[in-house]
Amino acid sequence: MRNMFSIIYSISLALWVGGMFVFSFIVTPLVFKNNTRDVAGSIVGYLFPVYFPFVAAVSGFSLLSYLFLLSWPLRRLQMSILCLLVLAFIFSLLNYIVIHPQVKEVKAKIHSFDKSMPDTTDEGLLQKKFKRLHQISVIFNVIILIEGIALIVISQRYG
Repeated sequence: MRNMFSIIYSISLALWVGGMFVFSFIVTPLVFKNNTRDVAGSIVGYLFPVYFPFVAAVSGFSLLSYLFLLSWPLRRLQMSILCLLVLAFIFSLLNYIVIHPQVKEVKAKIHSFDKSMPDTTDEGLLQKKFKRLHQISVIFNVIILIEGIALIVISQRYG
């Protein structure tokens, strides 16, 4: 049984880091490189309802499977791994449940991203709010990805 949870943990980590890497560093840049900002934003916007629950699910499976692998009392390394997993899961849930819905709501009110508007206009204020929410989402994504990479390195180094 322990072996099964170890396999689930490894596969979840691989899907987590691999999925985030492909989406963030291959798919998204290609979409934005070959389209206007408005078109690219729409395309990527269609992917987010799959991407955010995917990241939450794989980080959740990693956490859950790791809980079944723990031996008590917890050693320092186990506690560190558990903290990374819990934080990644929390950040992924925040992105999925809190940030993404807000981004989607603000984005729906913006007519175009192809030209910037001054902050003194309603459109400009919406663009500014969108940018701030997008930055928060990107920061969460970077943290989640770094945590996933760290967990893979720890798994390879310490078994």
